Amino acid sequence: MKYFIDKKKNKEIFYVRSIECEQCINASLLDPLCEGCSFNDAQHRKYSELCSGKIGTAFLEFISIDFEKIMQELLTLYERFKNKNIDEAMLSLDSYLEGQHYFIHLLEVRQNFYNVLSDVYKKVSPLTPEEEIGSSFNDLITIRKIVSAYSEDKYFVEPEILLKAISEYELMFCPSAYVPAREDIYVNIDDDPVKAIKTFAEKCKEMRGNTYELPVFYHMFGIAFDWIVRNNYKISRCENCGKFFVPYGRYDTKYCPYPFRNGKSCRELSFEISIENNAVLKEYRKIYKTKHAWMNRNKATHPTAEKDFAKWHKAAKAMTDKYKLGAVSEMECLKWLEENK
Repeated sequence: MKYFIDKKKNKEIFYVRSIECEQCINASLLDPLCEGCSFNDAQHRKYSELCSGKIGTAFLEFISIDFEKIMQELLTLYERFKNKNIDEAMLSLDSYLEGQHYFIHLLEVRQNFYNVLSDVYKKVSPLTPEEEIGSSFNDLITIRKIVSAYSEDKYFVEPEILLKAISEYELMFCPSAYVPAREDIYVNIDDDPVKAIKTFAEKCKEMRGNTYELPVFYHMFGIAFDWIVRNNYKISRCENCGKFFVPYGRYDTKYCPYPFRNGKSCRELSFEISIENNAVLKEYRKIYKTKHAWMNRNKATHPTAEKDFAKWHKAAKAMTDKYKLGAVSEMECLKWLEENK
């Protein structure tokens, strides 16, 4: 896997290796390469672009996923097929994965799912199906906790969160091609953990480049996250869908740029969403549409239809403005709208 950062354009491109050899493509799940091929054989494998975009955007969108929910859905699928044909089970799994984020396909979900269905696995593995399937997501759940801590401005207030990731998860935030010697990590950790983290970050800085070869797919998250932290980018959570995002341009942006409905993002739908999530504005808009439609249908037969609508609109707008300013309560405003609709 290859991760490229274009620092001038603030853009990232993630490439994955794909097999060109027809024999490899048709190889089995347990032996994915034909005889004579290797994962490093340039003659049989090439890089293809998986995604590109703003620095950290794909990472933050992916890390916002409810992995616990996916784990539960996979366990439900396992229970359904555990005593049936494995090929049928794998087809159902592939159908399920098609609807998931494209990064899910880079995890070991298929292999782990195949394992728990295997008769050999059932006899010799010390892991439960829950543990085996969950192993694809445990590291990601930890990464999400760290990102959440940073988004809440606790990154350096609670440094033990990062230290836990460093000590227990083998530098998942610092790929080996990207960091100084491992022993440098623990300098001054006991005396001053915050200083230790900052010192370590400075040492890493000297080794940063533009292109990274990644042995493990989620190592790219470490580079993207480091880029976000080093450049003091704020990480926010969308008030609509709850996903993490970098509010480029305006830091007070409440909604994310990810697709939410009908191909439009939460940010593009922010006006509609703000109304949907507000009882007063929702009721006002409903009454407005009803009255406006009645006026258009009846202004030929009711001479005062336009005047009456304009009068109501002015009064309703004044009342909702008072509500927005806090001069009247939600209950008072709703009551007024009900009595004057």
